[in-house]
Amino acid sequence: SSTLNEAYSKALDSSLINSSQNRFTTHNRGRRANTEFFFGHRFRKRGRGFTLNGNFSYNDQPQNTQNNGANIFYKEDTIDSREQVDQRSRAGNFGYHLALSATYSEPIFENLTVYFWDRYERSNNTSDKVTNRFNPATGLYDIEDSAFTNSFRNATISHTPGINLMFQRNKLQWTMGAGMQFLSQENLSVTDGELLAQDYVNFTPSATLQYSFSRTFNLNMHYNGRSQQPSIQQLQPIPDNRNPLYIRFATPDLQPAFRHSININARKNSGKTFWYASVNMNTAVRQIINETYFDEFGRQVTRPMNVNGNYSLACNLNYSKSWKGSIWSFRMTLGTRGNYNTNNTITNKVSNRINS
Repeated sequence: SSTLNEAYSKALDSSLINSSQNRFTTHNRGRRANTEFFFGHRFRKRGRGFTLNGNFSYNDQPQNTQNNGANIFYKEDTIDSREQVDQRSRAGNFGYHLALSATYSEPIFENLTVYFWDRYERSNNTSDKVTNRFNPATGLYDIEDSAFTNSFRNATISHTPGINLMFQRNKLQWTMGAGMQFLSQENLSVTDGELLAQDYVNFTPSATLQYSFSRTFNLNMHYNGRSQQPSIQQLQPIPDNRNPLYIRFATPDLQPAFRHSININARKNSGKTFWYASVNMNTAVRQIINETYFDEFGRQVTRPMNVNGNYSLACNLNYSKSWKGSIWSFRMTLGTRGNYNTNNTITNKVSNRINS
């Protein structure tokens, strides 16, 4: 792939702040492999069973890039700063992910079953990037650019034991349970020998409720909590300058986020008449967002960071009614929906709260 960027920035008085012309070329080759297995066994006693799941995935994504461009940064009362970019990079991106889970179910009473479960996950990702500048004296790319060269390792281990209860009788079915997640994350910058180790303990509750008022009318409620790991691109401490006026940095001490989701919906379908209503709410602890600011050259710079207090609320209501004749049919549909979002952002080092 090849991308050509031509851009400039102006101040309010129309004076130039910067300008850029840049071509970024990428050559990728990738290999991916994935395998999974499942084993299940039902015992003679009704409701008693055992399952074992496994998943292993591997990816190897080597990449060669060429970055050529010319940037001009205009400053008041100073000589303009001109920057020539002529770089070649070789990046090796590879890693694997392993997930194992097991469950055991045991009926306690006629309508109540207990589930014991355990989940183990391990992932290792490596990103080795070497960037060289063009050397006019030799005509080769043999000058290492240390600002864009780094070898980085990320390792994450998660272990989550838990227990669930499931009740089922006539029109009512519910499941509730919880797990305790023990999460460890290590980020190693091999180039400078810096190691950052982080440990977290997350409570992971879940609950579902299903109730059928009749054959055509039912209610569903669902809640769960789950962790979200940052990507290696968000952690490796080297900038991405493929667009010289929009620089992306990483944050090596970025923390995993933990998300909460709640969904409630009800529907009724009697053939000719149908209605559906739902409410969804999502929030996160240590949610990963992108901070944005402008540096002294007028370039836009962004980097990931953790914030709290973001959430979203959505509701939806639909109603439809149908009429049919021998050679005709007619349907009327009415609907309404609403969304409310609160987002915390940081722009130019100033915290903002956006309500929409």
